[in-house]
Amino acid sequence: SVRLLCVVYPVSRRLLVLSNFLSSLNSNHTMAFPIPSPYEWDASFDVKYDVINDQHKELFKLIRELDADRASGDKLTALLNYVVLHFTHEEGMFDANKYEDTASHKATHAKFVNDAKALTSIGDSEMTFIKQWLVDHIKATDVKYMGKLG
Repeated sequence: SVRLLCVVYPVSRRLLVLSNFLSSLNSNHTMAFPIPSPYEWDASFDVKYDVINDQHKELFKLIRELDADRASGDKLTALLNYVVLHFTHEEGMFDANKYEDTASHKATHAKFVNDAKALTSIGDSEMTFIKQWLVDHIKATDVKYMGKLG
């Protein structure tokens, strides 16, 4: 099992980290695909690998659960832990199949995890970003490995 260790920062540090996180969202992230409502996995997210599709479905579920109870530190931790587990599995598939875009895909994963680990609360902006990031990541980035992972 994967454990995620969250660092507790003083309030001023948390606000700075959150401000940097939100700034990076606006400057580095193109919102290209609509966020589904209700927020559920559907066939448009199919990457042709059942295990990854199942993990993506679980991510959608965990995001919905966090959205329903944004004050829950446990739900945020559960989501972040599963994100790390999913990324680790996906990256293992990249390595095993010598996927040519491994380095940039891993860098995208690492940036998301580092930014998300700094979150201490979830408001509307953070929730929208998390939902949008998953939608865009699957539909614009994960689709690139279809047919290339064995």
